[in-house]
Amino acid sequence: MIPLRIPAALSLMFAGAAPCAAQYVLAEHSGWPDLIGVDDAEFTPDGRLLVARDNTIDTTTLVYDARTGAEVYRYTPTNTGHFGGTCEDAVAVTNDRAVVIGTRVLFLDLNNLAGGPLAERDAGSRPRDLALTPDGTLVAVRGDDAQYIYDVTTGAQLASAPGVPLMWSPSTYSVDSVVADDEHAVVLSWVAPSSTRVTIWDLHPAGGGPPAVVFETTAANDQAGTPHDLALTPSGRHVAVRSESQVGLYRLSGSASHQVWSKDLKFQLADPFDGSAMDSIEATDRRVVTISRRSTSSPGAQLDLYTVPGGDRKYQLLKGVPHDLALTPNGERLVVRTHKRVYLFDVAILPTLEFLLPLDDVYQEATHQGWAAGMDSLAVTADRALVVVRQDWDTKILTYDLSADRLDQVFVTFLGEPVCDLAITPDRSRATVAGVTRMMVLDMRLNEVVLDHDVGVGGTYPWCDGVAVTDEQAACFGYIQDNLDGWLGVVDLFSRAGNYCTSTPNSTGQAATIVVSGSSRESVNDLRLSALGMPGGEFGQFVYGDVRQQVPFGSGFLCVTGQLARFPVQVVDTGGRAILDVDNTNLPVGGGDLTMGTSWHFQFVYRDSLAGGGYNTTDGVSVLFE
Repeated sequence: MIPLRIPAALSLMFAGAAPCAAQYVLAEHSGWPDLIGVDDAEFTPDGRLLVARDNTIDTTTLVYDARTGAEVYRYTPTNTGHFGGTCEDAVAVTNDRAVVIGTRVLFLDLNNLAGGPLAERDAGSRPRDLALTPDGTLVAVRGDDAQYIYDVTTGAQLASAPGVPLMWSPSTYSVDSVVADDEHAVVLSWVAPSSTRVTIWDLHPAGGGPPAVVFETTAANDQAGTPHDLALTPSGRHVAVRSESQVGLYRLSGSASHQVWSKDLKFQLADPFDGSAMDSIEATDRRVVTISRRSTSSPGAQLDLYTVPGGDRKYQLLKGVPHDLALTPNGERLVVRTHKRVYLFDVAILPTLEFLLPLDDVYQEATHQGWAAGMDSLAVTADRALVVVRQDWDTKILTYDLSADRLDQVFVTFLGEPVCDLAITPDRSRATVAGVTRMMVLDMRLNEVVLDHDVGVGGTYPWCDGVAVTDEQAACFGYIQDNLDGWLGVVDLFSRAGNYCTSTPNSTGQAATIVVSGSSRESVNDLRLSALGMPGGEFGQFVYGDVRQQVPFGSGFLCVTGQLARFPVQVVDTGGRAILDVDNTNLPVGGGDLTMGTSWHFQFVYRDSLAGGGYNTTDGVSVLFE
């Protein structure tokens, strides 16, 4: 057994982050007439509220307490007489305001819901998309009959300009039609019979006054093909626009905004997307990448890459119909999903030749395309790619490690129904996959499913999104087609904010960490502790106490003290992991009871025979039991 010596002097009590909350379904809402179909939702940045759009005839706005899942507000405009209809996005929020589009544009003061809406505005019978400025002061709305700029604080309309979206159909649905930063908004419009008009707004003109259109393409330089997608570069200097036949780059610089270039695709065999690609363009400050559908004897895809600002091109032909693409946060790697394969590309260092060869690709064939394959089919972090593959009535979920510039599969599971959407939490620790009536949460650190909850049967796809996440909560939502019900489930996650103290590199070169999963509910009794990143084959043990600290211990720090107890010694596996399922009814002698309302702190202490100190530790994690 490791000789765990607790220093006599208590050196420091760490405030750290708040204890973790439980990981379970907080609340579930469904059933006619309360819900007909939830098709978009967003958490406020502070995680306090969840705002959702229910696609009733008059577009009901719903607000939930994100900590409990309870409904706290609903509002339905009267006598508008139209379905909310198709939107690329329908909800935008700050900590204080919410904007919801449907039959009307609704503005809510989230700090005074009892006072009713701040404002309701017309934007045509069926607004299509909206984009909130990062500072939360303005919102650009792609209306049905025009484009609008509103003040979020008051709901006042500040400006409008002509332009209409393309009428929706499964084969011509545009993915995004408006983006915004704090200084500019960019809106796409459809020009009959098949062109894309790009409008750039200066939101804060140098001479003062309301937002103004400072650039707009005309018949002479409209992009060929109907609108499909657009993306801001991270610096906000440019926006990349994808129409179905061309790619354009536009400079955002106040009154000097202009079209930098508009390029044809490498092969003009590229055909309309026919509803196949859910995302078609991504951009960094150096690159614009886009995917296209190619209809040949065997339907395929092509990838085109353009440099910023020169527009030099590289390309590659891909197997399968295009569905999704995503850049890693540093913009150096690109993952592309077709209905047949997953591809990994280096987009930082370009080859001399025109061909852009993949670093790796793997066969993962889906039985469906377009909406039926999920509104998103991949999400990436710096070193991971999460991929979903529709296979008849089931969905295969895979995680790939990208760190070696390969698609190394590290995890696979099955959803049990068609996939709707997916998202990774901002801290990259969890991923949520939404089925048509199912919620599944994956722990990206542990490579395991930590929640799988089925709401019902007979579901189908919402218009906008099917999942929303923060580091602490997840929400999944959609339609139940069989009886016109909508559904929404709110999940409380274990947040990494529960970790505290410091871990130091061990002989493997990495610092070990402790992760909690399962539930902190005393009655459920399914708390799991996992220690990761340690030298395999060494001995160690989990410890817990009711006081937090940080004092030197071996090569690391001891993070727990007070009423201290040790779980049995175990051997670290070859993958550097140790796991303990905590049994509340069989705790170590001298340990405190893990009862409702108490906070306990956990850590793993392990031998490191190749390091000078001989011992090391993980960081600590706090759990508030319920």
